[in-house]
Amino acid sequence: MVRLETIEVQNQTIIVHLHAISASALCPQCGTPGSRVHSRYVCTIADVAFGGRCLVLKLQVRKWICREASCPQHIFAERFPELVQRYARMTDRLVKALQALGVTTNGADAARIASSLGMPTTAKTIIRRVLQLPLPSEGKVAKVGIDEWAWKKGRRYGRYCQLSNRTEQYARMAV
Repeated sequence: MVRLETIEVQNQTIIVHLHAISASALCPQCGTPGSRVHSRYVCTIADVAFGGRCLVLKLQVRKWICREASCPQHIFAERFPELVQRYARMTDRLVKALQALGVTTNGADAARIASSLGMPTTAKTIIRRVLQLPLPSEGKVAKVGIDEWAWKKGRRYGRYCQLSNRTEQYARMAV
């Protein structure tokens, strides 16, 4: 659970300052609630644009000390799985928006569209996000066909290769 601290508007950027309000956080290794706060740091996270302006979240994250003596992880940072994944610098909403743009267009066009909507990014980032998507299951492939045509040394020829049920059939025709 996070609480809104302040909102700043600077040119074409909206900066939202947030901090956690939970009394403790669970250790990711052993599940024991943290005993006390070790330190704090601010994480900058990009979010989906608001009103055509870039939206940046400044999230104050607390590091906790695990009270379990046998736990190998003595210090841990609280997590916000409903907002942002571990080590991520973009919210889940922004990642999904960039993936949707990347799937419908190519990387360069998606980056241009995202920048015009107030979510500046690069084509490589779009492609990286699209590659994170799981592949759809298409089912079993019954037949695969490959054809190639060439003009070599004054001769024209074509080859058709059909692969079906692990048997290969080749047919060559001279044109």
